[in-house]
Amino acid sequence: MNISMTQMNEQEQAALAILRKTGLNTLEAAMVAWEASRVVKGRGDRLKRIRRCMELGTSALRAEHRTSTFGKAVRAAQEERRARRARTQADFRYICRRLLRLCPGLASRRLCDISAEECARYLECAFDTPRQRLKGRAVMSGVFSTAVARGWCDENPLLRVHFPSMVEQRIPILTREEIRRMLQAAVLYREGVCLPAVGLMLYAGVRPNEVCRLSWGEIDLEHGAVCVMPCHSKTGGARRVTIHPPLRRILAARPRHDSLMVCPPNWGARWRELRRLAGFPHWVPDILRHTFASYHLCYFRSYAELQMETGHRDASLLRTRYVNMKGVVDAAGFWAGKDAEGLCLPGEESGEVPEGTIPGKAVAGDEASKGTIPGKAVAKGEAPEGVAPMGRRSEAGCEGTEAVPLKDGTPEGAPKEESLEGMEPKDEAPKGKASEGKISSSGEGSSRAACP
Repeated sequence: MNISMTQMNEQEQAALAILRKTGLNTLEAAMVAWEASRVVKGRGDRLKRIRRCMELGTSALRAEHRTSTFGKAVRAAQEERRARRARTQADFRYICRRLLRLCPGLASRRLCDISAEECARYLECAFDTPRQRLKGRAVMSGVFSTAVARGWCDENPLLRVHFPSMVEQRIPILTREEIRRMLQAAVLYREGVCLPAVGLMLYAGVRPNEVCRLSWGEIDLEHGAVCVMPCHSKTGGARRVTIHPPLRRILAARPRHDSLMVCPPNWGARWRELRRLAGFPHWVPDILRHTFASYHLCYFRSYAELQMETGHRDASLLRTRYVNMKGVVDAAGFWAGKDAEGLCLPGEESGEVPEGTIPGKAVAGDEASKGTIPGKAVAKGEAPEGVAPMGRRSEAGCEGTEAVPLKDGTPEGAPKEESLEGMEPKDEAPKGKASEGKISSSGEGSSRAACP
């Protein structure tokens, strides 16, 4: 029924004028008003709730227009992390590839359409263990954080995804016998090329991924400290680690150049081979660092000092997971270097013991007879007749063995007119002796089987 303008009041005429500007007819406008009133049922001003509903709808439409896909957000997040360490980038790429491979369709999903519940299902689908899911949640949250910063979505849904907290298990520490076996293997393996790195992990608590980034220029023997730079540490913070006497002896025995790395080339393969030779087919990551922390706390009795040495933000992780007092035996002997006693370190063949370190065997100042094997205690007075002079080792080893008698100034069985240096090793070691570079089956082989 048509109603003339004269039959409408002023309010109806104004409404009709507004409606004409929208392009909707009277029926369409009535339907929109009816649907809006149904959506916002409840107490209070209905008109205000309808307007609020319209504002939220407008924001959603704008977000939908400017949103992007999850695959594009992954690429943007990887680009932002190009300045991170290579290991960090590799872990981030691996987890992202696993998510995209095991969750079909995730790469093409719009970010604004992915809910927190869907994120939890994706993580459960892509990862098997709780620890993996926590790691995946951290990486996925990083992707959404990049998207929020670029305006591709309004919130990070991973902030509302929670998994049960992990119950950290205490990591065991090495026994004193295992420590001696590891040090002995490091001395014998390729002339001790891995010994400084092993010493830094055991006696300074440097992480395995940190020690492979250290150079000799960051080791200050004069002031007794190892400087771990922010770009080398796991947490991104610098720290200064004390060099204790057993570590000082190990580091001082090696030739150093500030520009050279502490770890030898192809460190990963050599470290695995060294562990195998030392009798550790199954290695627990960070066990040397945990051994350091346990012996440090037992001897120095200070969580605050240990926290500074290990680079933790607080002592909570040290209390709950790092320290294992069950296996600590003779902490004073550990820090006195008793586990390295009797080992002939490469670089100590001259008989000189670095200042402030603990030698392999106690020799009192000038009481050691000239011409005896360095590091072996002898009675005061002249060296026994027929003992190898200083600078030449007996065939039997560096400690606890008899010297090879000399005949006309030449060791028994060696060419009389040729120098011992550069000679090829014999096919068989003397009976009862371990050959150079090999470890006995008991793990307590000769510290240097045939010192040059």
